[in-house]
Amino acid sequence: MKRLVYSFIFASLVGMSSCNDFDVPVTDRLTEEDVWKDETLVTGALANLYDKLQVEQNSAYFEGWDVWNVSLTTASDEGTGAFQAGDLGTGDVVRATFNDEWFGLWADTYKSIRGCNVFLEKLEASAMEEKLKNAYNAEARFLRAFHYFNLVKRYGGVPIVTDVQSYTGPEDLPALQVPRDKEQAVWDFIINEVDEITSELPVSRDANSRTRITRYGAFALQSRAALYAASIAKYGEVQLNGIVGVNNGDADKYWKKAITASDSVINSNQYSLYNKYSDKVENYQKMFLEKRGCSEFIFYREFQAVDKGHSWDLLNVPFSFVQNGYGCGQNPTLDLIEAYEYKDGTSGKLKLKDNSGNFIKYDSPLDLFKDKDPRLRATFYLPFDNCRGGIVEIRRGIYDPSIAGNDKFVTSGNKDEYYKNSQVKILGKDGVWDTGDVGKTGFYTKKFSDESITNIVGNYSEAPWPIFRLAEMYLNKAEAAMELGKSGEAEAALNEVRRRADIRELSGEVTLERIRNERRVELAYENHRHWDLKRWRTAHIVLADFPTNALYPWFVWGENKYIFTTGKAPKPNKVFQTRNYYVKIKDDDMSSNPMLGPNNPGF
Repeated sequence: MKRLVYSFIFASLVGMSSCNDFDVPVTDRLTEEDVWKDETLVTGALANLYDKLQVEQNSAYFEGWDVWNVSLTTASDEGTGAFQAGDLGTGDVVRATFNDEWFGLWADTYKSIRGCNVFLEKLEASAMEEKLKNAYNAEARFLRAFHYFNLVKRYGGVPIVTDVQSYTGPEDLPALQVPRDKEQAVWDFIINEVDEITSELPVSRDANSRTRITRYGAFALQSRAALYAASIAKYGEVQLNGIVGVNNGDADKYWKKAITASDSVINSNQYSLYNKYSDKVENYQKMFLEKRGCSEFIFYREFQAVDKGHSWDLLNVPFSFVQNGYGCGQNPTLDLIEAYEYKDGTSGKLKLKDNSGNFIKYDSPLDLFKDKDPRLRATFYLPFDNCRGGIVEIRRGIYDPSIAGNDKFVTSGNKDEYYKNSQVKILGKDGVWDTGDVGKTGFYTKKFSDESITNIVGNYSEAPWPIFRLAEMYLNKAEAAMELGKSGEAEAALNEVRRRADIRELSGEVTLERIRNERRVELAYENHRHWDLKRWRTAHIVLADFPTNALYPWFVWGENKYIFTTGKAPKPNKVFQTRNYYVKIKDDDMSSNPMLGPNNPGF
C-alpha cells in the first residue's frame, strides 16, 4: 500500500534514501551497501527507532507550566496538579473543559512510521543473513504497529502507510494526499501484524538486549489492542461511515483475541508477578524501582542518569522535601484513594465517623488507613507517612472542642502561624492549604519515587517505565472473559492480581465493575485510566462535572488525636465532552491534506 500523509511530507524530504534517517553515524569510508551488511550499524538504526517510540511515560509531559494539568493522569479522575497555574489547574474558574487537541501526536508519529518503513525497505534489499533479517523485520514491524496503536486510540481511523514514498515535486502531491482508513481496519492491522511477526521474535532477550521487544511483548500489544477494539465495538458508535468506531457485532471476536493473546503471555513461563519481598507494601513499591527490569515487566523503558534520566523525583517530591523549586506533582484525588478496598474486600470508603455520626478520633493519621489494600501506601504518601527520613506532615488545622459550633475547626492563611502561643503550627508543613503550590488533596505520589536519590535535581531519576507488565495481562483477560460471560475465567485471572496484593480473593462475586476497579488501583498512575474511561465510553459520565475532592486531617487540641473531614480542593471541576473521545486532527494537518476530512465528530 503506497501511501504518505502530506501533513508531514515537508519534514521528510531530506535523506529519503540515506541511512541518516536513523541518525546512524556513517563516514565517507562506508557506502550505504556496507552499512546494511553491518549488524552493529543496523542495530544502531533500530535503536533510534526504539528511541522515537512514544510510550507515554509521565516524564514525556514534563514540559511547560501546564505540566501537571495536561498529563494523562490529571486529565482523568486519578489526580490533579498541585500548581495553581494551567488549564485544569487554574483555581479561578469553576469548570475547565478538555482541550480538543491534548495528547495529539499526528505528525511526529507519522515521521516515526516513515522511519520504520525506510528501515524495512533498506533491510529487505540488504545482504544480511536471512534469519537475522527476518528478526529485524519483525522488530521494526512491531514498532510500527505500536505507533499505529498510539494513533488509532486517539484519532480513530488514520491512513495506514506501509511503504516509503518519494517526493520529486508538487506534481506528486495529488497521489500522496490519501484518505483515512476506517478505525476497525487500523485495529485489525495492529492485531494481524502481531500474528505475522511473533514467530520471528525471540522468546527472551539476553541482558544486553533486555529492553528490546520479545515474542510475548508483541502478544502484550495484541492483548491491549484487541481489548480496546472490543470495548469500542461494544460501547462506542460507528460514525463517518466507519472512519471512527468498530462494528458492534465484532466485539466478541476481539474479546476472544484479547484472551488468547493474554494467555500467550501468561502461559509462556517467561514472567511472574513480582513477589520479592514479604512485606506487601514494600514489595509493590520496589517493583517500580528495579532499574533494570523485574520478573513482571514484559516490555519497558529504561533510564540512566543524567543524559537518559528523567525528573520524576524532582517533580513529585512532597512540599517540605523540595530541593530545587519544583515538586508536589500529581496529587491523587480522594476518589482514587477510596477506590482501594480494605484487605477483607469491603468498600474502600474511609471511616471518618461512627454509626452515631460522631467523628472517629485516631491516635495517628495513618491509623485511618489501617487494613487498607497494601498497594495504597505503596503508591501514595498518606498523611504523616514516612519520607526520606522525615514525616509528610499533612494537616488542615486544629480541631478545638472547647470552641462552640463550626469555629472548632481552626485553619489559617499563614503556614507559619502557631496555635494559642503553643509550639504547634496550625497547618502542616506539607499542607493542606488552598494557596501556593503545596499539595491540594491531602496526599502525594510515591509510585516511581526513589528515596535513594539524595540530590533531587532534573534527570537524576532512573525508575523504569513499564509499557507492558504481567498484571495487566491478567486484568485484560479478566475483563474480556467477563464481557463474554465467562465469570469463572474472569475470577481466576482477577484473583491472581488480588492474591499478590494480599487482599481477599473473590469467590462467586466477581463483576465487571470490580474488574474495572482492580485496573484502577493496580495500574494507577501508569497512564491507563485516561484511555480506559475513553474506551468504556464512561469519561463523559465520570468527568461530567468532576470535582477534585480532598481529605483534611485535623489535630484535636488537648487530646493528641486526629479527626478527618473532606472538602473540594481549589481546582475547577473537570468537564469531558463526548467529542473528546477522539482527538481533533489539527487544522494545519487537515488543510495540508484535504483527503483527511472530515475531521472527527464534533470538530
